[in-house]
Amino acid sequence: MINAPIPGMSLTGEPKKYPWERPPELVEPEAVADYYIDKLSNKDTMRSVLDFLVLGELTLVETVEGLMRLGVSKGLHTVDTGLIVAPLIHKTVKLVADAVGIEYEEGIVDKKATEETKKMRKEALTKKFLKGVKKDQPTETDDEMVSVEEVMEEPVQGLIPRRNK
Repeated sequence: MINAPIPGMSLTGEPKKYPWERPPELVEPEAVADYYIDKLSNKDTMRSVLDFLVLGELTLVETVEGLMRLGVSKGLHTVDTGLIVAPLIHKTVKLVADAVGIEYEEGIVDKKATEETKKMRKEALTKKFLKGVKKDQPTETDDEMVSVEEVMEEPVQGLIPRRNK
C-alpha cells in the first residue's frame, strides 16, 4: 500500500554502492575550482548554464548550488569543498553572464523583505522608546508628529515579514 523505503533500509544495502559514499576524486579546493573553471570554459557547458539563467526558472545562486550538488552526487568532491568553491564559481558565471548581457536574478538578497524588516525594526524601537513617554505628550519621529496613543494602538508585529499565500 505505501510505496516508501523502510526505515534503516539504506543501512542494509551494499556499502560504497553510490559515488558519494566513496572517497571523493578531488580533495583540495584548488583542484575542485580548477575542475569547474575548466568545465565552464567549454562553450557548450557555459551555454547550458546560461540557458538556466535566461529562462528565469533558476537564480544564479540556485544554478551554482545545482552544479555543486551534481559534483557531490558524482563523487567528484565533498559538500564542504563545494561550499568553499561555490563563491568562485558564482562569480565566474556572473562575470560571463554580465559580459554576454544576460539579465538574471542573482538570488542573494530580497530587497523588499529587507526594507520591510528595517521598517518593522524601526517601528519596534520607536514603540519601545515611547513606552517611557507620557501619553499626552506628542513625540516627533521622522519629521512627523505622532502621539503616543496612535503608536500604541497599532498592532505589534514580529521582525520577520509574513508572506500572504
